[in-house]
Parts: sequence; structure tokens; C-alpha cells
Amino acid sequence: MTSHTITLTGPIANLLDRQMSLKGYGSVSDYVADLVTRDAETQERAAAELKAMLEAAKQSGTSNRALDEILQEARARLS
Repeated sequence: MTSHTITLTGPIANLLDRQMSLKGYGSVSDYVADLVTRDAETQERAAAELKAMLEAAKQSGTSNRALDEILQEARARLS
């Protein structure tokens, strides 16, 4: 197992201590491991979602509309 040492000071260290206490973690290592695990899961979900969106776009075929028309529609949806 690889070991890492980090130094956290000031507000970050205080936040870490509060979060550990509030969430009941036994150690800084437990809390950081949970954060890293959740971050990895979030990245995996985002990658899977992007892959699904790209596949859906690929399956939808080529549009007959001009790029300007597509962009205008997208902007109208965001307004």
C-alpha cells in the first residue's frame, strides 16, 4: 500500500476537522479516502453519461438543418 502525506493549514484544516466530526469519520485518512472514492464515482458517472450522449447523437444521424439553425434553437432553450 502506498502512503501519502499532505499538509493542510488554516481554513482547509478547520473544515476538514469539522467535516470529520460532523460525519463521524474515525480519521483524516478515512475521510479523505471517502472523498476520493466519491470523486472517482462521480467521474465514472459523468464519463458514462457523456458516452451515452455521444452514442445517442451518433445514432440520431446527420441533421438536415444548418449549424446556425441548430445553435439558435439551443440558445432559445437556454433562455
